Amino acid sequence: MVKVVLMGLLTSSNVIWGGTLVHAEEPNQAFTLDPMVVTATRTPIESFKTNANVNVITKEQIERQHYESLQDALRDVPGVQILDYGRSGYEMSSALRINGSESVVVLIDGVRVNQANVATFPATVFSALDNVEKIEVLKGTASTLYGSDAKGGVINIITRKIDGQHTKFSAAVGTASREQYKFLNEGRNDRWGYNVYANKQIMGNLKDGDGKTIPQSLNAETFGFKITNDISKKANITLSYDAYKSDFMYLDNFYGGGIFKGKHDTSDWTIRYEHEIDKTSNNQFVIKRFERDVDRRGEFGSIYKNNVKSIIISDQYTKQIGDNNTIVFGGEYNTHDVYYNTGSSAASSESLNSKALYLQDSWNITDALLLTSGIRYDNHSLAGDKWTPKFNLGYTFSDRTNAYISYGKFFVTPVYYNYFGTYANPNIKPETGNTIELGINHKFDDNFNFTAHVYKTETDNKIGYDSSIKKYVNIAKEKLTGWDMQLTKTFTKEFNMFVGYTHLNVEQTQDGITTYMNGGYLPKDSINIGVNYTNEKLDVGLVGRGIFGKGEDKPDYMFPCKNYWVVDLGINYKVNKNIKTFVKVNNLFDKLYSEQSGSSAVEPTRWYTREGRNFLVGMEYNF
Repeated sequence: MVKVVLMGLLTSSNVIWGGTLVHAEEPNQAFTLDPMVVTATRTPIESFKTNANVNVITKEQIERQHYESLQDALRDVPGVQILDYGRSGYEMSSALRINGSESVVVLIDGVRVNQANVATFPATVFSALDNVEKIEVLKGTASTLYGSDAKGGVINIITRKIDGQHTKFSAAVGTASREQYKFLNEGRNDRWGYNVYANKQIMGNLKDGDGKTIPQSLNAETFGFKITNDISKKANITLSYDAYKSDFMYLDNFYGGGIFKGKHDTSDWTIRYEHEIDKTSNNQFVIKRFERDVDRRGEFGSIYKNNVKSIIISDQYTKQIGDNNTIVFGGEYNTHDVYYNTGSSAASSESLNSKALYLQDSWNITDALLLTSGIRYDNHSLAGDKWTPKFNLGYTFSDRTNAYISYGKFFVTPVYYNYFGTYANPNIKPETGNTIELGINHKFDDNFNFTAHVYKTETDNKIGYDSSIKKYVNIAKEKLTGWDMQLTKTFTKEFNMFVGYTHLNVEQTQDGITTYMNGGYLPKDSINIGVNYTNEKLDVGLVGRGIFGKGEDKPDYMFPCKNYWVVDLGINYKVNKNIKTFVKVNNLFDKLYSEQSGSSAVEPTRWYTREGRNFLVGMEYNF
């Protein structure tokens, strides 16, 4: 059925917006389906030539769709799975997966912001997407360049470049007592540049697709600034700060459980020094200090307090050798000081640290054949050390077609709550394994792109939770297999479209018993589709996500539905050169659905339902 729906979409002129293309803001500006990306190789390269599975969420897409959070934006990327509880304050627990793997590295401007193997969303960008230039999503093992937990892929949030004087203010209101206020100001002279932003977000009770009220509240503030100085024509230094603070309340489960209230504070300081040594080499040195503090308490006495302080130091040197070789050499040092108190055991303070060195060489063997090989050495204070190599061989058949094959190993270290705390297992082992991937890219013409990828990931010592003994353990084996294909088409300077189809299979084997699709939480098939219309005044985007086979082979009570579509609409109208009005409608057809579930045979409808139809109406002023 899914394939029939997909073929119908591809042959119909009534398609829906989506996607990853860079769209022109002015009517006479040229279109491009091939943006520059840096995440795949740590060097700038056209996405068509990366020999990797990369999607880009552009600034234009973020502005058009008025995403409220990072996970909302990522839902429109094929191959990304979000398992969201849909409650304010629950963002620390929402699971992010790429190609079925929860081991994902999240970066801001190329520097890690999530702790190893903890794919939580960085709260500093929840309400600050207006300060984002683009989001690059690399799917597939990238442990050589990005280290432990880049088994599934990498998300790189690239912030705005400061290129002139600009001020933006927006205000919006909507359902669920929504209020949003955003401010951005930036400027530059010959040597100095600055950027400052502040956001405010207020939300109240939600209603799901059945009209049932979901008690919750959120009062969140985001603030940040960036100051950059061009020390010389070849060197610059940047200081940036981002902070997120929120008070929240939520019901643990709409159909049972208790009320939780809490606070969430995050701060992030970064110093970045970039130096173009000569025309063939450059160096980048970064120091980042990140702190997250969560205090959450339940009405029945449960306590969860967690404070993580991290310091990350990294240095990367890039050298072009002749016309055929590019060398990337780098090192990283990470330290994490962790305090936690679950209320069920004594509070504890622990420290973890890791060190790494990596080397990558991109070698043009011929004009058509490119070999990218690399190796990484990781040393973890508790998990030990490991060498992880990767090889990628790409072949260019013509200026319109290329293909690649890649093989890489990974080393996923356990995190602090695997080693310490109520459910800890001090003897837990790191995950190890490998991924093999094949991909092809083809341009039918300058306005029509096609990509397809197939992969297999095999993991030993998969880390999971064993409810029978109430401890984290190593599951014997995990196998992830899947494939995807994507089409991007620009019809005219006003219309463009995108279609992505993803198939996933997950098998986990423990004590001779195999379970599938992460216990039924992951869908077997998904479709991302959309169409976009833009002229001088009007910008309209309609996106759709089709989920198929979620909870397959599980009882019907696990989710309210196993197959569903969710459609979102964004409408923007430019009143004049300074003022824009907008309307955003999510879940247009008021679908009752859930990404997470607490259902059982005893309590069969304990779904964490997502919000039903909801809207946001606002105005933006630029000068």
